Amino acid sequence: MSDPQIVQRLTIIVQSLSESRSPESDSRALDEEFEQWDSLHQMKVLIAIEEQFSVNFSPSEIVRPKNMEHLVRIVRQKLSTSQ
Repeated sequence: MSDPQIVQRLTIIVQSLSESRSPESDSRALDEEFEQWDSLHQMKVLIAIEEQFSVNFSPSEIVRPKNMEHLVRIVRQKLSTSQ
């Protein structure tokens, strides 16, 4: 799966769980939203990623994403190790 495809799917996930729920959110707005997530919101996003990408995170793999780029790297790495 290419990075643009990962970004597209992650954007949909983040927007669907977004407090603002703005469909026009650009990457900067999404990155700013990452900073406001509490641990519960973070877990909701990771669970949605697991479901959407058919991957599983172990407790040691669960990290606080810093921004969309960081989230893409996490998913890309997980996808490459799950094949």
